[in-house]
Amino acid sequence: MPKPAFYIRAEAQDCAAEILLNGAPVLAGPARFPWSAVPAMSEWVVNGDNELGARITELGDAPRLRVSLCLGELGVSPSAENEHEIVVIELVIPEGVPPVAPLEISDVGQAQHAWGQWYWEGAPPFAGDRHSRQAVLDFLQVIHAGLAAGSVDALIAASGYKFADLARCYDLTLSDIHAQLRAVFAELSSEPGWALADIDPSDLELRLHCDGRVLEPVTRSGEPALRQQTREGEQGWSIGLFIVRTHWDHVDQLAVIR
Repeated sequence: MPKPAFYIRAEAQDCAAEILLNGAPVLAGPARFPWSAVPAMSEWVVNGDNELGARITELGDAPRLRVSLCLGELGVSPSAENEHEIVVIELVIPEGVPPVAPLEISDVGQAQHAWGQWYWEGAPPFAGDRHSRQAVLDFLQVIHAGLAAGSVDALIAASGYKFADLARCYDLTLSDIHAQLRAVFAELSSEPGWALADIDPSDLELRLHCDGRVLEPVTRSGEPALRQQTREGEQGWSIGLFIVRTHWDHVDQLAVIR
């Protein structure tokens, strides 16, 4: 029996936008050049209403943005012939009206799958107090220390929810996921001059998504907290993290969910 696969199809021109699914930022692109993407999205799709949105931050002379949440088949390359559009959002600027940013657009579509409710849908919300912030920082520092030493063991240990969900969605085994992560990181960290950027608490933003149940640690400029140390303007390795609480009474019990 064919297995479902959900993904987003996005095409943009003269438009900088952040794409959100059910409150989580899942894709972004700039205005300085046309861009398109078709990322897998099954682990963010819920049973029932799914909200697809875009935060548009910059517009050029001829802006265009069309984003759809699609249902296809696992293992089959996405194409217009084998996909079903669940919900579509599109930037529409009336003729004669100058485009002005920022602005937001969104719509809701129905989806169903057999994976049940994701943990993040009912996770305890984060509080904004200093104890919660320190707990997140301590959690990140443990993962960072492992990566800086060339090991992904701490990251794997913290990502049980994430990897279990990915295995369910994409017909993978946990051993395959772990092995792939180890191989990729071993290759990256063996490059001459490779180093992990420090985590600067004064430069750390804890962005809340999904009604405050999912936390994304980034720098004030929007870079992932865990990233390669690079010179200004250079591209390097990074891993975006989405974190959840795993206990209603203890703010220091955390896990990587995505």
